[in-house]
This record gives sequence, C-alpha cells and structure tokens, in this order.
Amino acid sequence: MKRVNVYIDWFNFYHSLLNKIDDKNSWFTNKFKRCNFKKLSELYLDDWEKINEVYFFTAYPIWDSDKTERHKIYVRALQKFWVRSIIWKFKTVERKFTNKMRVIEFLLNLVLSEKEKMKYLPKRLRYHTYEEKETDVNIAVKIVEDAFKDNYDKAVILSWDSDIIPAIESVKKNFRDKEFLSLLLTWAKGKVIQNVCINKKIISYTDVKNSLLPKEIEISKWIIIKKPESWE
Repeated sequence: MKRVNVYIDWFNFYHSLLNKIDDKNSWFTNKFKRCNFKKLSELYLDDWEKINEVYFFTAYPIWDSDKTERHKIYVRALQKFWVRSIIWKFKTVERKFTNKMRVIEFLLNLVLSEKEKMKYLPKRLRYHTYEEKETDVNIAVKIVEDAFKDNYDKAVILSWDSDIIPAIESVKKNFRDKEFLSLLLTWAKGKVIQNVCINKKIISYTDVKNSLLPKEIEISKWIIIKKPESWE
C-alpha cells in the first residue's frame, strides 16, 4: 500500500469556504466549516493508497473567546478521527488606512523626519489587527521533515499558499520517488501549487457535504462533544 500524508492549511480552506457561504446563490452553509478532513481526504485516494497522517495547521482566534472555544472543540473533534493538529498563533500587526493616506504621508515627508512623521501621523489612520503567522512555514518544514524520515510515499496538499512551493520542489528534487497531489476548491485563489504538484483533484460540494462531522462525537465513555448551534 502507498502511504499518504495530508497537509491542510485551515485558513486557506476556511476563508475560501466563507466566499461561498456568504454567496446567496451558493448551496454552502455554516456547517461546511466543520469538515472531517480524514474522511474527505480518503475520497481522493486510489484503491492501493492508505492514509498515514493527516496534519491540520491552524491557530486560535485569541481576540474572541467564543470563537477560540468553538475552534478548540473542533480541534478536539478532529483528534477523535486521527487528525493531528499543529497549533500556531496570531500576532498583533499595525495597519494603515489607505484612504487619504498617500496624500498625508507625502506632505509629512516634505517637512518631517521618519521619527517625527510617526509622532504626528494621526492615530485614527493607523489601527491594529491580528495576522496568522508562520503556518506556511510550519507546513513547508513538515513536508520536508517527513520526506527525510521517509514518512510518506505521497503528499496531498490542501493549501494554495505559494510560500510552500520551495519545500515541495526541494522534496521532488531530492526524493524522486515522492509524489504530490494538490486538492483544490475551484473558486480558490493561488492555484500555482497545482503546477508544482503536477497532479490535482477538485474538491466537490458533495464530497465536503458527505464528510461533515456528526452532531455528537463520543470522546470517551464520559465525554461527548456536541455541535455548537453556530455550526449548523
């Protein structure tokens, strides 16, 4: 049997789904956010292939305790189905409103130093937000690490982040027996990875629907996870 590892970039998948969930003409609903990725991945394997590991790369939304709790429930539910979660984190970053910013900065640049400019730049034109960091690096490292450990014969990539392309190219160059398959949502951006993987398959609405988590998941004899209402 050919050993298959699956590498899932949750935020790529999640935000691509949101585009369809927010589309009134789409059949996708909130419940599609809670997919059993092991079950979904198995739908795209050949008869002589078998799942070895499924890695779920994600981070907890630290700015919203309710969302964090729901995401922890999801991670725990996936563990029940042998999906290994690799948790990273969000970092606070500063952003600038682009509206009128160029004109204001141009004028300030004429008369002020960089230090003085930041002092006088109106705070209302700057804001802080959260940005997920290093998931693409974690995926890339894991792909290469597993190849060196001979932990897979084939890697299934569910991500459209071009930052992991060098890792895939490195493995293909140094381990010519390793295969790659790109799993894609047809409307998702960044499909350049499919050209590097060579092989690709399209994730269908029906397959995602058939791979959703059940309403109740028995973690142990005394612990049962129930789907939050927001998942429906």
